[in-house]
Amino acid sequence: MKFRTAICFFFGFVLLLALFFALLLSLHNAYVVNLGNSLVPPSSTHLLGTDELGRDVFIRLLAGSKYTILTGVTTVLLAGASGILIAKGAQVMPKSFGRFLPVLNYACFVVPSFLLAPQWPNRLVTAVLCILSILPLSILALIVVSVAGSIGWATSLVLGPLWGIGVAYIFHRDRSFNAAVALMASVFAWSVLQHGVLDALGLGVTPPEPSWGSMFSAQSHSWWPEAAAAFAFVVVGAFAFSLSDIVSRKS
Repeated sequence: MKFRTAICFFFGFVLLLALFFALLLSLHNAYVVNLGNSLVPPSSTHLLGTDELGRDVFIRLLAGSKYTILTGVTTVLLAGASGILIAKGAQVMPKSFGRFLPVLNYACFVVPSFLLAPQWPNRLVTAVLCILSILPLSILALIVVSVAGSIGWATSLVLGPLWGIGVAYIFHRDRSFNAAVALMASVFAWSVLQHGVLDALGLGVTPPEPSWGSMFSAQSHSWWPEAAAAFAFVVVGAFAFSLSDIVSRKS
């Protein structure tokens, strides 16, 4: 088994396991407030300590998997559905509409080539461009969220169709289903990151629902909660980009 495939399967299993715990187990300690137990340092009882409200941070990390992962999946499904519909529409409509897709793509993503970037070295070089390129999407999402007064799952309704423009561009350009699937794997990672940023800014998850992003704005006794949340985002990226590489090489 290739290293890339092993990474994909291993981290995919980790994400599924975290989602299993979040969906099927009772994680009431993630929500119960106990002010007498606030800001406890990491120990065998509380692996990552407790936050300012006395809630177990490790349990909140597990419980946050539900919101963080499922909002990413919802965004990808909306991006895939809207992107493929737009691309199919561009194939039957006048050519001028199809020519407008690259303009939309550049407007939203700045550098469209980063979306697939099949080689890992290319990803390292374009990582900064990737982050800068999603800023327009985040700004649009923030505008809609602030105007509508909606937070949480509503951001998926904004980010999904916006990412769908990138999916439509790649699908219309390459006419390859594998390319679109590889792109959507990458979109999963970037949408999870965007949701995390919105959560950290207080514009995403609805309290007291936990998420990985909200852990960066919570008070704690040490930096372990932030490190654990950052590692969780790395796991998502490693899984999604490995899957994107595997699929794109088969196209």
